[in-house]
Amino acid sequence: MVNPLNQEMGFLRTALLPGLMKAADYNIKHGTHDFRLFELSQVHIYQGEGLDGIKEQKHLAGIICGQEQVESVHSRASDEDLYNMKGYLSGVFENKYSMRMDLDRKEHPGFDYSQGIMINRQTVGAMGRLSRDWIDSMDLDLDTVIGFEINLGPIMNMLHRKKVFKPISAYPVIPRDLNLVMPQEQEVGAVIDLFFKKGKKLVVDAKPVNIFIDPESIGAGMKSVTFSITFQHTSKTLEDKDVTPVIKEIIRSAEKEFLAKLRA
Repeated sequence: MVNPLNQEMGFLRTALLPGLMKAADYNIKHGTHDFRLFELSQVHIYQGEGLDGIKEQKHLAGIICGQEQVESVHSRASDEDLYNMKGYLSGVFENKYSMRMDLDRKEHPGFDYSQGIMINRQTVGAMGRLSRDWIDSMDLDLDTVIGFEINLGPIMNMLHRKKVFKPISAYPVIPRDLNLVMPQEQEVGAVIDLFFKKGKKLVVDAKPVNIFIDPESIGAGMKSVTFSITFQHTSKTLEDKDVTPVIKEIIRSAEKEFLAKLRA
């Protein structure tokens, strides 16, 4: 006798990425090698016993493949990579919806190198390079493909919350660059969190703008990361005497927590 639950789950998708992988395989076999695909749809997750244990969720998934930019007389060719995917997602959640997005190194069966996607400090999905085992098990003609899948349920709940708008400060911003040398395995997201934590509410923006690796000049297993930090006060114009002590505290804390040192 056929189990109705198994029969039901045989027709309900539990993830969107496999369908996108098949679409990517189709495009490659028909001569298109550089593309970005996404899908927004319902999936069904088995969370309990019987049919009542099948929960419906709305997911957003996407993949990027091939070159971000083809070679021309104006520019060199560049491949799609994890940094590009992070940028696309950041453009949606941070720039458009003003949400905080972080990546957290987590294992995921669908990716060879995976990052958990956190929106407003809540894990909602994962991204990374699609697993070679997964590609081979589906008998697909894919090489390096970057993908993500996100459960939009928690994010929709965030959008429905009451929003509090802060007045725009009329006082000028103070930009500073900080170049820190740290172990290559150190995630820069945690360092940026430290900037805000030690910034005494004066740090309004912080981001990495350059990463440099050279064993001869900075040491084996190390990387030099240049951060752009923006300072601003809500009720006065900042001076160097306000900013310098904060930067010194950030450097001291980064050295203690992440073995990071100011590059000479």
